[in-house]
Amino acid sequence: EDFQGYMRREHKHLLPPLCFYSIDYASKTERLLREMNKYKQQCIAVIDKALKRETLMLEFTVDTYDPNAHKHSSIIERLTETRAELQEELEYHVGLGQQNAAAAVAVL
Repeated sequence: EDFQGYMRREHKHLLPPLCFYSIDYASKTERLLREMNKYKQQCIAVIDKALKRETLMLEFTVDTYDPNAHKHSSIIERLTETRAELQEELEYHVGLGQQNAAAAVAVL
């Protein structure tokens, strides 16, 4: 026997508040995901600016035969890895938002 059928049959008086709480929870979750996505997009923008700056520095240090060129190269690698991780999390959160919306509609 499924849970939804049991709840509808045995606890009809709980359904309206349960639906209300489900919608409220979905709304709060959606808001939180939007805020997190906005923050992660801002972080990605900052990382993109830092990547441009470090790329210019790397080109400059290579042209001037600076022995510290490898430092800029390692910074670029770390920034690229961090950006990729943030992008993955952002895509995951978008998927969570879609699942959250579908689950909220399913409750109704």
